[in-house]
Amino acid sequence: MVSSNFERLLFDLHDRDGKAMAELMTEFDSSGAISIDESRWQSVKTLFDSQCANDDETVATIRQVFDRTEYLLDPHTAIGVKAARDCHASCEVPVITLATAHPVKFPDAILAAGLDAPALPHHLQDLHSREERMTVLPNSLSAVHEFIAATLR
Repeated sequence: MVSSNFERLLFDLHDRDGKAMAELMTEFDSSGAISIDESRWQSVKTLFDSQCANDDETVATIRQVFDRTEYLLDPHTAIGVKAARDCHASCEVPVITLATAHPVKFPDAILAAGLDAPALPHHLQDLHSREERMTVLPNSLSAVHEFIAATLR
């Protein structure tokens, strides 16, 4: 399965040529691989930067941001902040990093950063004592659609 965002990127890289995309996706379906010519690959490199962070760098970023702003990052967001800092080439171009999770979900990382683990927000104080509810559905899009429609009524 190919992410729809990735498929849209491939579509744009192939000059929005539906026939070329159909051939590319047929190739992928049969071989499990996609080959992108060098010129198209180079154009992708002009659009994106990438970066990674190990655990030590992640907790260091959590600590640095907290010390400077008193804002507590979750580890996922800390990796995004570190990546933005490392990849940011121009101070004239603003960079926005969106928070992706609540730090209360990651007490070990927060403690590793030398900070106090946050308490659950007020509206979630009883979270651990709440009844857990779930519905197991077949692996079927129509089953999910039917469940949502029935639940919304």
